[in-house]
Amino acid sequence: MTQRINIQYSINMESLPQEVNRLLRGTFMKLEEITKTTAIDNVLSLAATREIEKVRLTLIDVDHALNDINNLINGYLAYETQKNISQATDTDETENTEQSNSGEFEEKVARLQEAIAAAKENEVPTPG
Repeated sequence: MTQRINIQYSINMESLPQEVNRLLRGTFMKLEEITKTTAIDNVLSLAATREIEKVRLTLIDVDHALNDINNLINGYLAYETQKNISQATDTDETENTEQSNSGEFEEKVARLQEAIAAAKENEVPTPG
């Protein structure tokens, strides 16, 4: 069995669907290749065990590739979900701030009106 390593690279978000499709196509091509090229004439032979082992190793590679693709998709979905939650939270905070500001404004207007009314009551008539 060959050793596996993780690699990392970045792409534009707009390129993600094409990249995932590219990886899927490569994986599906491996599956097609083993179904087309695998031929076992004598099933009870050493050649059959070698051929089966090649298929098994290819299936392991396919499984790893599909796991990587699945992780990419799950990462994207988690990103989108978090972005939507963040946007919803920002909207709620904006609405709460606007309501709070509106309440403060109404309170200030009421105090101003009270101050004007009090000033009118305390107003000394000027001789005229």
